[in-house]
Amino acid sequence: MRTGTRQPKRADGMAPVEVAALRAKLGLTQEQFAATLGCTSRSVRGWERGEHRPRGLALAALREMERAAGPLQLLEPHLREVVVPT
Repeated sequence: MRTGTRQPKRADGMAPVEVAALRAKLGLTQEQFAATLGCTSRSVRGWERGEHRPRGLALAALREMERAAGPLQLLEPHLREVVVPT
């Protein structure tokens, strides 16, 4: 058994609604957003659908974009279902 080698999981990921709100605020398509982040539109789609969350450099880039964009207008709690065009 290893002791002291694992880092605790960080709870600072972005929720699907936050990713979608940031992209909407920037006025970008999923393809444009992905190109800006250096990832695939499939990744962006997965983040927005909640299939997985951004990590590592993608998360850092998203947080920087969020900081630069200012406050996000998140959907009301009962409207948090994000319709993602495919």
